[in-house]
Amino acid sequence: MRDSLGKTTAFPVRCLMDPPGVDEIYDSTALYDSRDENRYKTVEIGGVRWMAENLRFAVPGSFCYENKDIRCRSYGRLYPWHVAMRLPEDFLVNPVEGGITVEHQGVCPTGWHMPSQKDWDKLVQDVAQMRKGSVASALKMREGWVRGGAPISEASGFNAIPAGARYSDGEFVELGTSVYFWEASGGNDAGAGYWNLINSRDELSRAEEFEGAAFSVRCVKNAMPDVKMVKPAPAQEPAPASDAGAASAAPAGAAPANAAP
Repeated sequence: MRDSLGKTTAFPVRCLMDPPGVDEIYDSTALYDSRDENRYKTVEIGGVRWMAENLRFAVPGSFCYENKDIRCRSYGRLYPWHVAMRLPEDFLVNPVEGGITVEHQGVCPTGWHMPSQKDWDKLVQDVAQMRKGSVASALKMREGWVRGGAPISEASGFNAIPAGARYSDGEFVELGTSVYFWEASGGNDAGAGYWNLINSRDELSRAEEFEGAAFSVRCVKNAMPDVKMVKPAPAQEPAPASDAGAASAAPAGAAPANAAP
């Protein structure tokens, strides 16, 4: 038997790619939240810019799924409706007139707002016009959903991920099979509006919630105010010289026109 000691041995080498940097993940359309330095992908659908990720901004009363911080990174936080809207906890039963405003900011970053029912209705119409399968199929992203469910096309870029929900009793449910998004509506005998995608169904549905569950939030960029073009006023011609001015400009030695002979 030959002694192999001292011989040089060669082995195959496998390399690992470095994780992508922030600039590789987020382009110039990304939303930067200066409150906590989070960045979010966004997508424009029908002329309206939506977040393409679930909000992760931490406020008291919001939750990571199963209270695990790592869940928030992928799935975003879960917010009770009044927390998402930044309204009193009893607002649904004791609404205040004017409590829900147009482009209601809630927990969204400055310049963004909680989507109204009008925002959601427009999103549905615009995605349907893409003619890329069902609206639900186009809104979902392939990542995260349990296999064997309804078809997913990802056509819209909205990237709905199944973040599940939290019941008011503290139970976390439906991670991987459902996602619920809040709407900026509620009160006056109506529950908090929300929109729901389910793994087994090829549809997007709307319902109302009264029990204090915690759902996901997507924000919408505020509409730019209409800018009115003001036509500049035409330049005015110089005013004619006054009699006093004319008199002062008369040649030296000339008698004023109204002087006595």
